[in-house]
Amino acid sequence: MKPHVLREADKVDDALPDTNVRTGTLSAKLNRMPGPKRTEATEQFDELDPQTKRYLGDTDVDAPASRSADLFRNAGPGGRKALDDLAETDRRAADALVEMDDAATQRRFVTAYDSGDVDADELSTAVKRYDDRNAEGTEFADDVIAQTGDDGVDLLSTDVCNSPCHGTIRSVYEYTKQSDGLDDKEAKDLLKAYDEAEDVTTGPGSNGPGEVQEAVNSLDQRDVDGIRDVMRHTQGNEKGYKEIAGETDVANKLLDGDNGIEAGDIEMQRPIRDVDDAPITKSDVDVDVDSELTVRQDARIPRDRVQAPQRRR
Repeated sequence: MKPHVLREADKVDDALPDTNVRTGTLSAKLNRMPGPKRTEATEQFDELDPQTKRYLGDTDVDAPASRSADLFRNAGPGGRKALDDLAETDRRAADALVEMDDAATQRRFVTAYDSGDVDADELSTAVKRYDDRNAEGTEFADDVIAQTGDDGVDLLSTDVCNSPCHGTIRSVYEYTKQSDGLDDKEAKDLLKAYDEAEDVTTGPGSNGPGEVQEAVNSLDQRDVDGIRDVMRHTQGNEKGYKEIAGETDVANKLLDGDNGIEAGDIEMQRPIRDVDDAPITKSDVDVDVDSELTVRQDARIPRDRVQAPQRRR
């Protein structure tokens, strides 16, 4: 072990007088870091807020100083700021952040917070939901966050409240565990579509992906025919998001209206693009009511221009 590495570990120990730093473990970790990263990581300990230093002395996290060094190596000063803020407001969330094993995912959480994509409450919710997942669910979330970037953190914090409340990622992931549900690719494509929600500012979907997934769950819970096919065939882009938002909005309004329509009367029809030889531009999905009434919700038509459904002759 190089003497200067031991000295840096001792500096961390001095900065955290109430924490069992385990300087041997920390020294071994620092020794594996490139010089500039090691210097940056150790400097963050001097900059920690007093309440964060107290938190590190109180937490049940194993080797909290070494875990914090990992966070500072992965995310730099932004990691320290995120830890400072969580240690002050939500220590369980602070635990979840420092215990995160995947470096890229941990960095995504910090970047989303540092850039303002999520606020402190949303970061707190997202890291705790991530921490609550089993190994398989964590791997799925890692993949989604890798594909969607910082917005994936927002998908974890966005509420889907069909009772109980979950994040959007978990709500979609639950369908992958069912025999007639979604495979991983279909679920990730759906979440990639949800990632485009911020570009939709009017009409169905403008309140975010959580509300859209609530609409999906509501139709599924009422056993509306074809809703899982709609989920399976959603394109992972803004057009796909607009389609599923519009189609589920129309179907739920029909069910909630005073018109005698029941769940068994409705069939969600899969996108025409998935029918052999159909032109790619025909990508709207119909809501077929009792084989007599079709509501066409094309994602390209503004909501206020969608005409009332007409009975077929």
